[in-house]
Amino acid sequence: MLGIGQITTRVAELIRGAMPFAIVSNGTNPDGTARGMSLFERIVSYPSVQAAVDAGTSNGQKWIQIGPGLYKEAVVVAGDDYVIEGAGLSTIIDGTTVGTAMTSAGDYNQFVNLTFRSTAGGGNDYHGFNTTGDYNKITGCHVENADSDAFVNGAGVWVQFINCSVSTADRDAFASYAQGTAFVACMAQAKNISLLGAGQMLVVGCRALNNYGITTNQSGGLFAGNLTDGTQTLNSNTAAGNYQF
Repeated sequence: MLGIGQITTRVAELIRGAMPFAIVSNGTNPDGTARGMSLFERIVSYPSVQAAVDAGTSNGQKWIQIGPGLYKEAVVVAGDDYVIEGAGLSTIIDGTTVGTAMTSAGDYNQFVNLTFRSTAGGGNDYHGFNTTGDYNKITGCHVENADSDAFVNGAGVWVQFINCSVSTADRDAFASYAQGTAFVACMAQAKNISLLGAGQMLVVGCRALNNYGITTNQSGGLFAGNLTDGTQTLNSNTAAGNYQF
């Protein structure tokens, strides 16, 4: 005979499986303080982002909505075709001393309205967000602080960063080491936008403040409509309407 705890767990699994998307909530506010959760929220929600991601590999539920709160975990999305959405600046994923806050190793994943940070310090070299998968799209996301690059395309091809922003980072605000990376309407309040991988880059309508700029050592890209306070080193690329103040 099943106990109350086992019955509750089974009911939760059935409800989660019947929903069109997965919900993540851990009962915290963005500042890390505790908040109350309703019984329904407790039943239908995954307690961590990684738990929802891992469940998606088995039940196919790859649309994940993360509620407001502070999630202290280093999330790895190894599979393909995930859509992971947050509530903007109030959904914070903090890699702490574990690692990069969010790593996308799969292809065709989308990340929307999420905030990342990795502020462990102590010589750690953790990013805010890193992708090694192909055709990923990151939209409306923000990095508060990072021990290394804030947003980085480490190895994926044809990755898009759209309307993303960075407050501060120990290395570059936006960095790419792979082919075909696009940065569109992104803002770096600190550090540079650097494209150091293969060519065919696209940087359009971006802004770098506080004496930082844009640099690349590759060719075959397009840089247009960008504003920087610091130097623009665009190599042998097509450039139009870029301004340095």
